[in-house]
Amino acid sequence: METKRRKKNGMKKKEENNETDHSIQNNNHHQQKQRKEQEHNEKEKIEEEEEEEEKEDKGEEEEEEKKRKRPIFFNSALKKGNAKDPKVIMERQVKGLINKLSISNLESIASELESLFSSYSRNDMNECLTQIILLNCVNSGQSLIHSVPIIAQASLVAILHLLIGTEVGSALVEEIAIKFEELYLQQKSMECSNLLILLTHFYNFQVVHCVLIYDLIKILLNRFKELDLELLLLLLKNCGFQLRSDDPSALKEIVLIVQKQVTDHGIDISETKKSKEEGDEDQKNFNFRARFLIQMIFDLKNNKVKNNHGEDSPVVRLKKIMKGYLSKRGNPSESPLRVPWKDLLDSKEKGKWWITGSAWAGGGALTSPTPSKSSSTSFDATLMAMARSQRMNTDVRRNIFCILMSSDDYLDAFEKIQKLNLQNKQEREIISVLLHCCAQEKSYNPYYFHLATKFCTYNKNYRFTIQFLLWDKFKMLSTLSLRGIGNLASLTANLIANHSLTLGALKIVEFHKLDSHSVLFIRLLFTTLLTEYDESVLIACLEKILSAKDPQTIVGLKEGICHFMIQEELHQSNSTSSKNPEKAKLYLKRIRLVRKALEKSIRQEVFI
Repeated sequence: METKRRKKNGMKKKEENNETDHSIQNNNHHQQKQRKEQEHNEKEKIEEEEEEEEKEDKGEEEEEEKKRKRPIFFNSALKKGNAKDPKVIMERQVKGLINKLSISNLESIASELESLFSSYSRNDMNECLTQIILLNCVNSGQSLIHSVPIIAQASLVAILHLLIGTEVGSALVEEIAIKFEELYLQQKSMECSNLLILLTHFYNFQVVHCVLIYDLIKILLNRFKELDLELLLLLLKNCGFQLRSDDPSALKEIVLIVQKQVTDHGIDISETKKSKEEGDEDQKNFNFRARFLIQMIFDLKNNKVKNNHGEDSPVVRLKKIMKGYLSKRGNPSESPLRVPWKDLLDSKEKGKWWITGSAWAGGGALTSPTPSKSSSTSFDATLMAMARSQRMNTDVRRNIFCILMSSDDYLDAFEKIQKLNLQNKQEREIISVLLHCCAQEKSYNPYYFHLATKFCTYNKNYRFTIQFLLWDKFKMLSTLSLRGIGNLASLTANLIANHSLTLGALKIVEFHKLDSHSVLFIRLLFTTLLTEYDESVLIACLEKILSAKDPQTIVGLKEGICHFMIQEELHQSNSTSSKNPEKAKLYLKRIRLVRKALEKSIRQEVFI
C-alpha cells in the first residue's frame, strides 16, 4: 500500500513538473514572440523615420533648386497673398495687362498702365513692372532674339518713360545691368542674350542713349571671351546700324580696341573659312567668330551694313504707333538715359544721379546733384563783363558764353558744356548762344560749325533745335549787320554740306518775296555751298529734297530754289566785274547744274 502511495505521489510530482516546464516554455515562447514583434515595430519605425527624412531632404533640395532658379530681383511682391490686399490687386492687374500686350493693343495697354500709375504708388508700380518684364525675359526658357512680345514690352516701357518719367526706364535698365553681370559670371548664354536683346530694344526706342551701348561694347571687347563674341554679334546685328547713325566717331575707339585684341590673341583677319588652322575645335570656333565680328565692325565703320529693321519689321511698326500715340499726347520730350554701365552696377552704393532728386555719392559725401553749376561756376571778370554786354541775362547763358569764349577748341567747349548738366529746356540755350556768338564774330569762324556738328552727332535733337532757331534768325535778318548775315549764311551752308541740316531748312523762306537782306543771305549761302565743296557733296544735298515724299512743302521749296537759281544765273551772266573770275565761273556752272536738276524733278512731278 505504501509503495502504491509513493508511486502515486511520484506521478503527481512528475505531472506538476511537466506542467511547470510546459508553462515555462509557453512563457518563453510568448516572450520571444513579443520580442520579435517589438523588434519588427522598431524596424518599421526606423524605416518610416528614414523615409520621412528622405522626403524632407528631397523637399529641401527642391526648395533650394527653386530658390536658385528664381531671379534674385524677384522678391515676395508677386507671391500669393491676400486677394483683398491693394498691392496684390495691383500686381495682378499689371501682370494681366503685360500678358495681353501686342502690337495692335499697345496704345490701350499704355493708357491703362498710365492710369494705374496715378492710382497706386509709383515706386510699387515701377518695382512690379520691372519684376514682371524681367521674369518674362530671364525665365522664358527660350531665346527671345525674334520675339515680338519682348519688342512690344520695350516699346511700352519707352512710352511710359516719356509719359510718367525717367524713373520707369531707369529702374528696368539698372536691374538689367545687375542681372546681366550675375548671369554672365554663371556663363548662362541664353539668359544673357535675352537681357541684351531687351536692352538693345530699349536703345532702338530711345530709352537709353548710345553712350551706354558703346560702354557695354567696350567692356565685352576688353573681356574678349567666347560668350563676349556671341553677345557682341547679337548686339551689333540688332542695333549696329543705329549706333553708327547716332555717333560714328565713337566707332574709331571701338576699332582701336578690336585691333589691340586681334594682336594680343594672334588672330589672322585675312584667313578664310577654307584655311587650315591648328588647335582644337573650340579654338577654331573662337577664331571664326572673332574674324566674323571684326569684319562686321569694320563694315559698320565703313557704312557697309544695312538696317535689319525693314518697313514691315515689328520695331518700325511699333515706332510708327508710338509716334502717332505720343503726338496725341502733345509729343512729350525726355532725353534718353546717358548712364555709364559702371554707374548702373554701383547704383546701390553710390546712388542714382540720373534720376532727379536722387542722392549721389560719386564725389565723396552723399549730396543731391544740381541741374546746373550756374551759381558755383566762376569765370574771369572780363569774360563776365563781356557776357553782360552781349545781353546774356541768365546764369545759364552767361556760363555757356564764357565757356565758348575761353575754351581751347570745340572739343574742350563741348566737354565743359556737358559738365553743366543742363536740362531739356536749358539745352536750347546752347544753340541760341552759339548762333549769337557766330553772328557777332568779325569774320566767319569754323569753330562754331565744328561745335554745332559735335552736338548734332551727340544727340540728333540738336538738329531740330538748330533748325528752329535758324528760322527765328531768318525772320529777323533785317536787324543783323552784314557781317552777321554772312557768318550765319556760311554756318548754315557748312551744316547742310555736312548733313547736320538739309536744304529743307530753307522751306520757310519765301523765295518770291525776298528783301535785300534775305537775298544777301541766300546768295552767300549758295555761294559757299556751290563753290567750296565738291560736286558730289552738292548732289548728295540735292538728292535729299529731290527724293523727299512731302509734296506740299518740298515742291514749294524746289520751285523757290529753282526761281532763285534762274534769277542768280541772269545776275551772274550780266555781271562783268569779279574779284575772282574762276570762282565766279564755277559758281555759274553749279547754278546751272542745280537749276536743271530741279526743273527735271518739277516736270516729272507735274506729269505724274
